[in-house]
Amino acid sequence: MSPTAAARGRMVNPYAKPAQNVVNMSRQSQQRVANQTKRKYKLCSNNNKKRKGDQLTLQGTVAFQSKRDCQICKAKSIRKVHLPDYKIPKRAHHVLCSMNTKTHGLGELSEQSMATLADNKRYKAITAPINRPNVTVRSMLQLPLEKYSLLRIESPSHNQQ
Repeated sequence: MSPTAAARGRMVNPYAKPAQNVVNMSRQSQQRVANQTKRKYKLCSNNNKKRKGDQLTLQGTVAFQSKRDCQICKAKSIRKVHLPDYKIPKRAHHVLCSMNTKTHGLGELSEQSMATLADNKRYKAITAPINRPNVTVRSMLQLPLEKYSLLRIESPSHNQQ
C-alpha cells in the first residue's frame, strides 16, 4: 500500500490502469477512442437494413422477397427443407406476396387497382380458349350418325376403290 492510501485507510487496486491524461495521449489514440464511440452508436441504431446482395427499390429500401418476408412462404420453405413438422400459420400471405389471392403481390388495394384487377379477370375470360369436349372416333361410332351429319366418316372399304 502506498503511504497516502494507508493514511486514508482505503485499499488500492493493483490491477487498475493509470488514468489517461489527454495531454499525454497522441493523435492516434484520441481518434481510436472517438471511433469506438461512433461505432458503438452506429451499430446500435436501427438503420441496418441494407445488406450485401439485396436488391434495392427506387426509394432505396430493400425489395420484397417472399421466402424471407412473407410468414407463410417462409414457413413453407422451412417445412420443405429443414423441418417437416414445422407449423404453417393460418393467415393470409403478405400484401406484397404474389401468392396473396386478393392483391396478387400488388400491395395495398385502392379503388383503381381493384378496378384494374376486375378488368384483367374479365379480359382473361374473354380471351380464354374455347373448351370443346373430346370427341374420338370410337365415341362417334357408338352414337347414331344423325348427330354427326356434318362430319364425313369413310369406311376402309371406300378408300380401296
